[in-house]
Amino acid sequence: MPFTKEEITLSSLDEWEIYAGPKGKHQWVVGRSAKEVARAWLVGGEDGLPPEVSSALLAHPRFGRVSQWRAEPEAKLRFDTFAGEPRNSDLAVHARDNHGSYLIAVEAKADEPYGDSLRPKQETSGTL
Repeated sequence: MPFTKEEITLSSLDEWEIYAGPKGKHQWVVGRSAKEVARAWLVGGEDGLPPEVSSALLAHPRFGRVSQWRAEPEAKLRFDTFAGEPRNSDLAVHARDNHGSYLIAVEAKADEPYGDSLRPKQETSGTL
C-alpha cells in the first residue's frame, strides 16, 4: 500500500491511527471524517484508489487512469505566506497518469464545518 507517514508504511486502520491519526482521540471514531477517510482509502478499488475518486478523475478529459500514486495522511502543505500553521491536509495524494504528475489534497468532512472563507463577506443592499 502506498501510504506512508515519516517513512513508516501504513496498511491498517490501527497503524493509521498510531502514526497519522488526528490530534484528538475524540476524532478517531466510526462515522467521523478522520477514521472514515482512512477506511475508504485503505480499501481502495481496482487501481488502489477509492472507486469514487477514480470515477471522478476519469470523468474529466484532463485526467487519465492513475498509473502510480502514493499518499501521506495528515500532510502539512504550506502554499502561502499567511501567518499560522500550514494547511493540514487529511490526505495528500501524489498521483501520475498519462498526462503527468499532480497532487490531490483531500479534506474529509463528516459533521464538521469547513471553516471561514478568506474572501471578505459582501454586503447586500437589498436591491438587484
